[in-house]
Amino acid sequence: SLQTCTTQTFISSAELARANALEVTAAAQAVQITDLQAQLASMRPGLYVDGNKLRNRYGAELRLRGVEVMVGVDVKNRGYSTLCIQLRNDLKCNSVQPLFQGQYGSIAEVSAFLYAARNAYLVVGVNADHQSGPFGYSWETHANRWAGFQAWVALQGAEGVKVLFDGAAKAVTNSGASVVVDGVSYSSTAANLARFVRSGREWLCSPGMVALLNSYANIYLQCEIETEPVTSNAAWLAEVNPLVARLREAGHLHPIKVGAPASGRDVKWPLAVGATVLAADPRHNVIMGFQVYWSAATGLGWYYQTGNGFAAGLAGSLAALSACSASGLCFVVGVLDGINGDVGATDEAALLDRIQTLGMSCAHWVASGDGTTPGNNLYDWDYSPQPTRPIDVLLTAKFGAAKAAHPDSAL
Repeated sequence: SLQTCTTQTFISSAELARANALEVTAAAQAVQITDLQAQLASMRPGLYVDGNKLRNRYGAELRLRGVEVMVGVDVKNRGYSTLCIQLRNDLKCNSVQPLFQGQYGSIAEVSAFLYAARNAYLVVGVNADHQSGPFGYSWETHANRWAGFQAWVALQGAEGVKVLFDGAAKAVTNSGASVVVDGVSYSSTAANLARFVRSGREWLCSPGMVALLNSYANIYLQCEIETEPVTSNAAWLAEVNPLVARLREAGHLHPIKVGAPASGRDVKWPLAVGATVLAADPRHNVIMGFQVYWSAATGLGWYYQTGNGFAAGLAGSLAALSACSASGLCFVVGVLDGINGDVGATDEAALLDRIQTLGMSCAHWVASGDGTTPGNNLYDWDYSPQPTRPIDVLLTAKFGAAKAAHPDSAL
């Protein structure tokens, strides 16, 4: 009979330990790879809302401390990079909200600004509403609004921006004092202008602009919807939902910030039906805007507390902020100082303290103005720092404290 021979190989205990260690290491690496793949699969293209919080694409919470800036010839001359670095270093901002004026709303200019802001580690809230110029402002005369509309049509034609006519995107051209849509001429009348009322936001919807904005992960879109008179929840929804849908239809992926009516002051509408707006957005990525430009005293023309169901004075303003935080919606609050501003006795320091306590985001008006004098600007027209100016001191202290309490290194 054949004898079966078994050959045995003996290894040392040290070799066995090394083999076991390699198996453990390989298993741990496999787990790490699986975790990384899961993180990449769930990673967002950019910022997103999570209840009342704003997060970056990796899930880190962001608490924005920023300023709005009118981007025109003065900012251009100063330099986008210089301004953004100054906002970051001098005022301790972690965000900036640019309002591009006229020719500075071109793809090339917006691209240059976004590049500068990203290099300065700033989140950017791209404001859609001021690019339309006078034709978008209800307080302008009709003649100025129509002239502004024609100027906007001429400016935007080069980049293929269409115009909303009765809510549909159309190619529009100028013909003398009239405009032409689908071969039909429309003259300067209030009724005709009203048919183009949302056109100013279409500059965000050209394919080139959509591609540019979607290529950045640190932005959101600001569509304030501020000046329309609203008398009901349904009326506000009728304004907001089609706008959000239009931006999504154009291909925008980022959060869309929609503002309260009455120049952002009437917060009762987003508090009442903001959840409906959020649910209607296919990306469920909508930020609410509320400009707490409410005077701390009565009779100054900015007294909105009682009209929104809150107590008079500063107490009502603070209670409104708490209501926003408790709503479960993500708000970026607008604040305006009572030192140099036109609200009068608004106590911005107290508002910023409450915003900080609640963990909310905010933006101050304004780093560069739209008037002929510095007004409530943080900097004068050559943007030289004014370290002793009360509002500069206030924002530097409050924004700096906010960043110390909640570092934004994730930016």
